[in-house]
Amino acid sequence: MLTIIDWVSLLIILLAGVPHGALDYELIQQQQILKDKTFLTLYTGLTFFGIAFWLAQPTLALLMFLAITTIHFGRSDPLKFQFHQTNRKLLCWSMIYFQGGVVTILIPITKWEFVLPLFEHLGTDPTIFGKTAPAFFSLWVFCGLFSLVTLFRDRNFLSIGLTTTMLAAAIVFPPLLGFALYFCGLHSLGHYQRGMLYLKRSVKKPSRRLILLTILTWLLMGGLTYILEFNATVDASVIGGIFILLFALTVPHMLIIDLILPRRDPYWSLIWKTVSNNLPSKK
Repeated sequence: MLTIIDWVSLLIILLAGVPHGALDYELIQQQQILKDKTFLTLYTGLTFFGIAFWLAQPTLALLMFLAITTIHFGRSDPLKFQFHQTNRKLLCWSMIYFQGGVVTILIPITKWEFVLPLFEHLGTDPTIFGKTAPAFFSLWVFCGLFSLVTLFRDRNFLSIGLTTTMLAAAIVFPPLLGFALYFCGLHSLGHYQRGMLYLKRSVKKPSRRLILLTILTWLLMGGLTYILEFNATVDASVIGGIFILLFALTVPHMLIIDLILPRRDPYWSLIWKTVSNNLPSKK
């Protein structure tokens, strides 16, 4: 049964985590890649396909969600490892895997007794995660040691402090709260700031389109939760409504942020050097 802390965590995810994805439309519009109707049709289609895929294959969808989230979260460099300044691919990907794995690997491993019912609420078979987790956790530890040795060598004390704090939070806090703090406080906020800077707008003045798309996302989550409630408890339907849609939205979001934009602008690539040198020119 969800606790008060869990409900607060879910509310934080909705209010502070979901909105950053609504920037996708404006980022694609900035590049003039697709017409508005084409983009919205493709994005919506992928989202509904993701929902249908989860409902048909929940366990496989969960494993995919954890995998792509690890890459997407890690690639955004939430702990300020500054891996974009190195040309060592092994170190770069080790830092990505370690940062992303804080929530997708460390939290489930250390909080399994709390994560297990959450996975069951999502209609998945948690035993598969239990069988594969030790191997992924061992790799995560190796990448973490490799990354931390480099941080100490480079005297990157900001990253060391952020990493220590986040690791402690992931181990001590309930899993949903740990996820919410990482997702909202580190990943989403950083992405939103970087996106608004790219669009040359104030972070304090979100566009009407961003607000509208965020509201539509909330409504879709509410609708999905309502549908799931016919065959599940309130807790399960709420968890399902939020995380199934997060999975469905992550697929097109990741395609844009991690594949399409990096191919068109070095600002979004792994090797961007400075923000000022890679801002797009006014069109």
